[in-house]
This record gives sequence, structure tokens and C-alpha cells, in this order.
Amino acid sequence: MGKGGQGGCYAVPHCEGLTVKASQCWGRRYRVDPNFSDCWFPKNVAGWTPLHIAASAGRDEIVKALLDKGAHVNAVNQNGCTPLHYAASKNKQEVGFPVLLGVVSLLEEIAIMLLENGADPDATDHFESTPLHRAAAKGNLKMIQILLRHKASVNIQDSEGNTGYKAGLLRPAKQELVLEAFFSLL
Repeated sequence: MGKGGQGGCYAVPHCEGLTVKASQCWGRRYRVDPNFSDCWFPKNVAGWTPLHIAASAGRDEIVKALLDKGAHVNAVNQNGCTPLHYAASKNKQEVGFPVLLGVVSLLEEIAIMLLENGADPDATDHFESTPLHRAAAKGNLKMIQILLRHKASVNIQDSEGNTGYKAGLLRPAKQELVLEAFFSLL
């Protein structure tokens, strides 16, 4: 019998490969528990849900499937981070995607899916950082614009007193991109 209890088998997300295995359910239909957070990161230790993992890894098809199954879009892990924090804090290069001008990356697509499914663009982690702080710190122009279009606040300060705008300006190599992102929507 699977994690789902009597007669049901749940798919358990594999944390590293984001594959699905149906323990003791070979050849039978199984359900996905989109909020299961017990793979190698037990909820009481790390609190990562499959949606956190898929968003962080840039796996748009898994994010979509989990959202379709009712995954909690604003679930927080031990750091207070939501899946949107992880989508916003990665660069395309970090998850192995080529940078193509004019193409929305999978991470940006994931952020849009999360936001359209009710993700809070102003959710704060344990350092009071929002997804906007993270995107600005990475100099991710498109992600900043996506968050601002979805009404992310530019006034929230993190635990060091920095707004998302200022967090981006603290990275000298990214200043021009951050300025362009913030002022392109005015």
C-alpha cells in the first residue's frame, strides 16, 4: 500500500531527478499528492514540497501538473521561502537553459504560472526578502518585470532595510539591468 492509505498509491517525487516512482504500485494507477514533502527533505526538517523542488529546478511541466492537482502555491519551507522565491532567484544559466533574446525562459513561465494560480508576489522569507528582492539581486530583467506586472510591492524592505530596487543596485555588475527593469514599466 502506498503513502495514500488504503487501496491508494501516491507518486512520490524523487528530489534530485524530479522523477516519479510509485512504490509498491507497479502496473496500477496512482495519484499524485502535490503537497507531499517527505522525500529526502522531511517536512519537519526542510519543508520542501514537490512544487518548491520543481520551481527551483525549472521543471515547468511538473509545476503545471502539481498546480493542476491542487499544490499549495504559497507553501513555505524552513527558510520561509515559497516556490516563487526559488523561481525568481535563479538565472537561466543556473538551470542549464540557453539565453535567447525575446524568449521567455522556463523559470519566467513558471513564475507566471505560480502568480496566475495565486502566488503572493510579496511573500517574505525569514530575511524578509520577497521574490522581487531575489530577482533584482540576480539582475533578472524579465523576472523583475513579471513580478512588477503582478503587483509586487517595490516598498517592502528586507531585514537589512533594502527594497528590491536597492538589492539589485548592490550588485554593481547588474545595476544597468535593474534600472532598466524597474523604469521600463513607468
